[in-house]
Amino acid sequence: CTAAAKGGCMARAESPLSLWLTLALPFESAGVQGTPERAKFEVEVVRDVAAATASSPARFRILSVLPGSIIVEIQISAGISAASLSPAAVASLLAAQASDPTSLLRSFSLTAAAVSVSLPAGVADLLRREAAAVAVAAGGDAGYEDECPRLPARSSCLECCTYQCESQGGPLDAPAIHPGQVPALCLRKCSAEICVKP
Repeated sequence: CTAAAKGGCMARAESPLSLWLTLALPFESAGVQGTPERAKFEVEVVRDVAAATASSPARFRILSVLPGSIIVEIQISAGISAASLSPAAVASLLAAQASDPTSLLRSFSLTAAAVSVSLPAGVADLLRREAAAVAVAAGGDAGYEDECPRLPARSSCLECCTYQCESQGGPLDAPAIHPGQVPALCLRKCSAEICVKP
């Protein structure tokens, strides 16, 4: 998939997945391709997205850096452990954090300039299938506040919790909210209240 064709890309379970991170920075600050400045910029982007998703930096690869502020095409590969978030879940988590000024992604010096993350078509369907599989494995019909904390890793709990919270339109205890606030509110509730184990 290329940035020009991103609308036509389709995501597949556990296949590497590409996303496009837009940073509101002058393109010159990314350095010229092949220079130490560009290498440093790419290392910092990978470090920030890995830390924001509690993932290994080895899962991220910069495919391209394009003008338009700065558009960074990042490929996410599958994790090596069963507890790793899927590429689709990592991408969805980054998209939610890019739109939340209080998120971990936006707390780092470089990615504080994140304004959006564009995902390929099919990510929402992948997350729905993954959450359904997690729900079946966890016992079926319990609510996400009960079912997700039973998962073995905090990252799995966050994946389960944020997806199911977003699917129902936000936290059950939240008053009427704008749909655009749902990902940030769900991420906040899941990380601060539900998936608090180490």
